[in-house]
Amino acid sequence: MDYFFDESGSTGDLINKKFDLGFFTQPIFAHVGIGVEQDVNIEHVLNELKQKHGVLEVELKSQDVYFKKPEIMFDLIKYIVDNRLPFLCEVVDKKYTIATSMVTHLIVPPMPDEADGHNQYLRNILADFISLKAPEECFKLFFKTCMIPSEDNLLATMNSLKKFFIETDEEFNDENLTIVMIDETIDDYRLEKEDMGEQEALKRFIPIPDYDSNNNTVAISTHVHCFYNLLARLNKYHCGNWEDVIVFHDTQNEFSTMLHFCIENIKTIDPTNIPPIPNADFHIRDNIKLEFTDSKESAAIQIADIVAGFLNRYINGLMYKRLEMNQIYHDIFNMLLICNRLPHPSPLGINFVLPESIREELFNAFRVHPGY
Repeated sequence: MDYFFDESGSTGDLINKKFDLGFFTQPIFAHVGIGVEQDVNIEHVLNELKQKHGVLEVELKSQDVYFKKPEIMFDLIKYIVDNRLPFLCEVVDKKYTIATSMVTHLIVPPMPDEADGHNQYLRNILADFISLKAPEECFKLFFKTCMIPSEDNLLATMNSLKKFFIETDEEFNDENLTIVMIDETIDDYRLEKEDMGEQEALKRFIPIPDYDSNNNTVAISTHVHCFYNLLARLNKYHCGNWEDVIVFHDTQNEFSTMLHFCIENIKTIDPTNIPPIPNADFHIRDNIKLEFTDSKESAAIQIADIVAGFLNRYINGLMYKRLEMNQIYHDIFNMLLICNRLPHPSPLGINFVLPESIREELFNAFRVHPGY
């Protein structure tokens, strides 16, 4: 089985000098993988759809198709569903991802045993509240800490979070538990500093940076977070056997080195340090074959691009911009949710990494199984 990946909504690393929590009007990132058996002529399928809808372009681009030819998207998704092509996707709210990182590093750090899921549930609640309610100052200070790690910046960030939760105590109503946890993190930092020095201690309380193909530091890359999850979900789907699996990704001049690093690094991850995820398996020991190919030369990559672009624009338009849409867009999304409605957790389908409040609204509207 060959898998073809592409993404939509990339604005580079989430934390950079150009502070913009709107991410240049692209708050959503979608990363899609579609499985195609090697004996399937997917190019012929795409050409037939182009002829049916009178499209002359050699390469289909998601933006043009979304606004001008949604009927092609409908037929493509119907083909994927009717032919049961394995489909995996991560849909990520970028601001919520940063809030989640703040919570994980500064409030509720990973524990040795999280089998009951309580800590992860708590992280989700806190990240939701921070992403929707926290002032920009909290995010600015966290950005500064990630870009210029220092004790002063770290403590300023944690104190800004304490101030935020003190001011919203009546609204959040957790009997000051979050403030106590932040104070405990500050104490943990000071103990770590005494034991190993400031610079080494700081590394325990900020996200580990990634590096792009030019060896530039990248703080919190949605590419990396999504790709790790997608690989773990594929590992679960194939029961740990990668012998006949090849992963093809659209050419990534900037992030190819980073994705290759993910392939190697995921094999070193200790799954016991990760909260249990029913539809993913981070215990990967086989070699994963990753190749890059230009979308112009791959019909399957174009299809992945179209699906990723649809999910990015649809979720952004429906849940964030609150746009009125033609029924065909809702019908397309409804088809994509087939795996999310299974009575048991499946590695396939869409993982929505969105604020809890937005997820709940979306699940209620489309009766979606929440997954993980």
